[in-house]
Amino acid sequence: MDGSARGRGCRQGHGHRSRDDQTVGLCQWCFFAGLGGTLFAAKLSSTYPQSFQFLVSINVLSLIIIGGMGSIPGVLVGSFALVGMPELLREFAEYRYLVYGAVLVAMMLTRPEGLIPEARRGLELHEAEEEAGTGVETPPAPNTAAGGR
Repeated sequence: MDGSARGRGCRQGHGHRSRDDQTVGLCQWCFFAGLGGTLFAAKLSSTYPQSFQFLVSINVLSLIIIGGMGSIPGVLVGSFALVGMPELLREFAEYRYLVYGAVLVAMMLTRPEGLIPEARRGLELHEAEEEAGTGVETPPAPNTAAGGR
């Protein structure tokens, strides 16, 4: 689903009920989250509050952002990078997370789209940079939803 207001308007114009589509999508993701939790608990054979540390949640979010949102290969590369980096820095125990955080900040400043971005997201993020660099504005796309042809 397109997250823009124009996308919602187009779907409503074609007879889709946007609120119902969003509710169905939310229910599907909740189902998969519950299924994932069930598989996690079955693999461990028991769950304790210590199994769900805050640092694990931060690592999962970081590897999705660093790898590239919407890109499965990017998330895999991000997971190898972010899981391997703290292990490589294990000998610097007191500075390990400081270096880890510095690398995350540097990554977000230099490549905000991630290591291997989804094609559309990469184009969206670099489109603004190209327009600023050339000084030439691109004309807006024709509005086909309003009947303009």
